[in-house]
Amino acid sequence: MCQVLKVSSSAFYKWQVKPKSNRNRKTEAMSALVQVEFDNNHRIYGSPHIAQALKEKQYNISRSYIARLMKKMHLRSKVRKR
Repeated sequence: MCQVLKVSSSAFYKWQVKPKSNRNRKTEAMSALVQVEFDNNHRIYGSPHIAQALKEKQYNISRSYIARLMKKMHLRSKVRKR
């Protein structure tokens, strides 16, 4: 595999055990919050409602960031017929 990727074996194994960055840890934590809020509201809430609900719980996350996370996690709100 190292020959295919054209890297040394020591670099590959070092990369495997490398700890996650702060940004990745924050993204995972925020993704979990969004998933919980989405599921608690019967998969109906979109990014504006989730942003509002999280702000009420003292989490400062923008609507656009929540929208990006939802798109990355393939979460779409159910649209009700009027």
